[in-house]
Amino acid sequence: MKSIKEFFLGTSSYTQVLPFVFSNGIWSFFVLPLTLNLLLFIGLVYVIIVTSTALHSLVLTFMASIGLMDVSWIAFIITWLLSYGAKLFFLYLVWQFYQLLSLIFLAPLFSYLSEKIQEVITGREAVFSLNQFIKDVIRGIRIAIRNIFFQCLWIALFYIICFMIPILTPFLPLALFLVGAYYYGFAMIDYRSEFYHLSPKESRLFVQNHRWYALGNGIVFQTLLFIPIIGTLFAPPLALVAAALGLEKLRE
Repeated sequence: MKSIKEFFLGTSSYTQVLPFVFSNGIWSFFVLPLTLNLLLFIGLVYVIIVTSTALHSLVLTFMASIGLMDVSWIAFIITWLLSYGAKLFFLYLVWQFYQLLSLIFLAPLFSYLSEKIQEVITGREAVFSLNQFIKDVIRGIRIAIRNIFFQCLWIALFYIICFMIPILTPFLPLALFLVGAYYYGFAMIDYRSEFYHLSPKESRLFVQNHRWYALGNGIVFQTLLFIPIIGTLFAPPLALVAAALGLEKLRE
């Protein structure tokens, strides 16, 4: 029963985000993270286009050198796969890992935003310390890298299982979705743990004790990512505020 309540609390907290942000005047703190998030997204898409184009030219040159491009239907299939298939594959990789990467690159801004949110919620004004801020940023980056590592392990494990037991393959997208949701929710909860100066181990234990809340927060996060561009840009700050608001209710 507790797990169900926490799950729905994790999803329903998003409905309180916009009223909270505008009523407390902290919407301006979203501007810089959104701007840098946009620049990061544009940069990654540019890298993908350049990489896939270079791969396209390289493979076409190789295929032509061995005479495969002389056969019209083979040339058509190869060209189509390289023109669209490679780009779709790289875009999928960006969709899958972009948000965790953004949590690494934008960790200082998200730490600052999280601190402002907690100040409003708790009424406690945090005393800024550059030394502590740097420690918090390094801590957040370490946890984000750890989450990426374990997410990759789970993804690899699911692919191996589906390769060995093909009948489970239709469930693979759902499994990948849930794994990503959990680790995104983990990241958002950890920013609150950072405010209370919990160690990485203490934060992991806290998330494990509230795993269904993390999953609920992360599922909405993942769902927002399906909205082209807008979801990618707005999902992280929205999830950050939602996680803080829901955990405050959980604490009460």
